[in-house]
Amino acid sequence: MSLPLLIIGAGPYGLAMAALARHHGMDVAILGKPFELWRRHMPPGMLLRSDRRWQIDPLEVHTLERYLREQDPDCAEPLSRDGFLGYLEWFVQEKGISIVPELVRSLRREGNGFAATLGNGLTMNANLVLAASGIASFAHRPPELVDMFPPDRVSHTYEDVDFRRLRGRRCLIVGGRQSAFEWAALIAEAGARAVHVAYRHPTPELTRSDWSWVKPYVDLTVSNPRWFRDLDKDLRIKLESRFWREGRLKLEPWLAGRIRRPEIHLHPEARIQGCRPLEDGTLRIALGSGEPLAVEHIILATGYKMDLRKMGYLEDLGGIETENGYPRLDEHFQSSVPGLFFAGFPTTAAFGPFFGFLVGAPVTAKVIARHLLT
Repeated sequence: MSLPLLIIGAGPYGLAMAALARHHGMDVAILGKPFELWRRHMPPGMLLRSDRRWQIDPLEVHTLERYLREQDPDCAEPLSRDGFLGYLEWFVQEKGISIVPELVRSLRREGNGFAATLGNGLTMNANLVLAASGIASFAHRPPELVDMFPPDRVSHTYEDVDFRRLRGRRCLIVGGRQSAFEWAALIAEAGARAVHVAYRHPTPELTRSDWSWVKPYVDLTVSNPRWFRDLDKDLRIKLESRFWREGRLKLEPWLAGRIRRPEIHLHPEARIQGCRPLEDGTLRIALGSGEPLAVEHIILATGYKMDLRKMGYLEDLGGIETENGYPRLDEHFQSSVPGLFFAGFPTTAAFGPFFGFLVGAPVTAKVIARHLLT
């Protein structure tokens, strides 16, 4: 027998879909290490940019606001990473969601459905599959930078979240958006000797981002799932630019005092032109400005780039049409392989940049569930 629905990924998008499927009486299994991105790839002390209105319950019962009101009434904004983890744990408990803590090794067609081979060697069969496995596969490491640095001396923000090992050391962060500056603050607060931040543009403005306009656009997807892809090209560019300005050209003001530390050195409009290892283990970094830097470790705050080929468990599943690395999706979040749906970052080309963030989770679940139940 096959399960009606198998969800790969136990993050916000997978949990939202599992909650709604169970509400409608659909048997569902959700696979993955619970909240793996938030537990292991977001640093302790990190603060969320979104406010408490962004939550994951499609039924709008177990919301983030309710959790904070009932479980943590003294919590102030911005919400911490640990506070958000508390919400996810509470959500799972309140919804009665059971998570199988296994990763999927491969997914293949079997009959009219799918067979998923798990890390423990067992196989699960399902009629339908939702791939909601997050951004783990898509950490962007620009080849021109990776080739420049010794492999054992460079990491990505996605994997480098335990800053105790950097105590007393000199670091270079490459990138100039929110994560670069927040990692700089946290690394300095952890006792680093020096933290250099190099980026190719002017320093972003330290002012609170306005996300109030985002949720109405996201909610519109429930009644009209095609609205984003049907936009006139100029309107789409305008909307994407607005989202970019809020998310990339601003830094949250609560970072202001934290990055004005003597250990933190900002290098705006800088390009890295070379790296030379010295005998004492130091890396000599050449900036385009001619200013040399001496560091022991480099962290790439270079974001994420979609490439479906990096979702290794899909290698045995042919027929997934792509465009610019993204899966081609219909208005139900379904791929060109019937029965295979996507959620989160892979859906942003078809549904808008908002769906790479928490706010898109309940809407994605609503749209998919409506399709499955009709």
